[in-house]
Amino acid sequence: MSNHKHCKHYIQEHKENIRLNRIIREKDEELERKDRRIAYLEKKLQYYENPNSPPSANSLLWRKQKRERKEERHRNGNCEAKKPGRKNGHKGISHSFKPSETIEHKMDRCNRCGSSKIEHLDEDCRLIVEVPEPEPYTVTLHKIGIYNCNKCCSEVKPDADIPEQGILGKNLLALVTTLWSDARLPPRKIGCILKAAYNLDLSAACINNALVNVSESLQPFVDGIMEEVNNSGSAGFDETSMPVNGDNAWAWAAVTEQCAFITIEDSRGASVLEKYFHAFDGIAIVDGWKAYNIFDKQQRCWAHITREAATIALRTDDCKAEGLASSLKLLYHDIKTELNEHPPPNWSLYLRALKRFRGIVGKRYRDIDVRKFVAKLKNAGKTLFTFIMHAGVQPTNNECERVLREVVIHRKIRAQLRTKKGMKMFSNIMTAVMTWKRRGLNILEEVRKCL
Repeated sequence: MSNHKHCKHYIQEHKENIRLNRIIREKDEELERKDRRIAYLEKKLQYYENPNSPPSANSLLWRKQKRERKEERHRNGNCEAKKPGRKNGHKGISHSFKPSETIEHKMDRCNRCGSSKIEHLDEDCRLIVEVPEPEPYTVTLHKIGIYNCNKCCSEVKPDADIPEQGILGKNLLALVTTLWSDARLPPRKIGCILKAAYNLDLSAACINNALVNVSESLQPFVDGIMEEVNNSGSAGFDETSMPVNGDNAWAWAAVTEQCAFITIEDSRGASVLEKYFHAFDGIAIVDGWKAYNIFDKQQRCWAHITREAATIALRTDDCKAEGLASSLKLLYHDIKTELNEHPPPNWSLYLRALKRFRGIVGKRYRDIDVRKFVAKLKNAGKTLFTFIMHAGVQPTNNECERVLREVVIHRKIRAQLRTKKGMKMFSNIMTAVMTWKRRGLNILEEVRKCL
């Protein structure tokens, strides 16, 4: 009888073990599925939140920084809520127009009862800014004579102040280019505006061809910009993705104080830099991408470094990571503060900053991501402090990123480019427009000059 009970207990225990093992396997499979889901979502999140792009208003990092600033205000005793609108001491910006003519509005009878017994009391002056009504477009036939020179046996033509290609005039080409580049409108929308304003019917294909013709006319100007970048003492370099007909391509930018060179290329490698900037001997402000190692003199972007440190501190449980991020941020702040009082070259500051930096990266960190980031900092080394010893060199690549931001907006609107001709057209027009913007020039007038 006891053996029977023992066997029955053993069977029940065995069934319970089978049930528990099944539950454990199900839980393990569920955890594995969740891990895969988390990895997928983190990879997708990195497309929007990564150290190579500034944090947006919706990012976790931005919210963390906003919370830290609020806590810091409380610690400093400034608990007042930050109010929207202009702050005390802000200089307002208002339009200042001078009237070109004055129109007086008078009346000799009351517009209510019609009585002529009215008395002038005061004047209500209003300044109205107006533009002329759009005039109808004109179509002009240009008969260009062809002559033969009996002396040099050459066929010659008289100079005509008209574009070399296409049927659109200079004013219309300049307007189309401005609407496409600065207003970021697609050709179809440009056609709608021309139809509404001038009753001019132009197809999207016609506008595209016009932009290609403008691009070819801008080629000498673009070549001059590339030469200016090569001869400059320092320039920022950066790149971002730009799809072309469904394939991966890259928008490259090289930016100085007065120039912005943009090109769309199939490669993200050093071959692009060798093609356009083989003669560049200045200081390259870069983000650490390996292709930029062809430049002997570099300044690593501090904005990328501090953003990456903050991102790693947010995503890891290593308590030292947050200290690393705050130490780098404080080091950068102290360097900028001292440079304001003692501009470069500042050899004493350079040595102190380098010693302090080596103390920061010389600590031991247990997290693998933090150790990889510290190794990257060690490889950067002295290139982080080039701006201390050279006047005019920026510690960040923000100027170049602002130029590329315009390219990114075009990418979001247009989705992709279609052809090699479109790549060249986009490169030339954006190079010219972004350069004119940096120089504070009028795009319409500059396009007309180049045609």
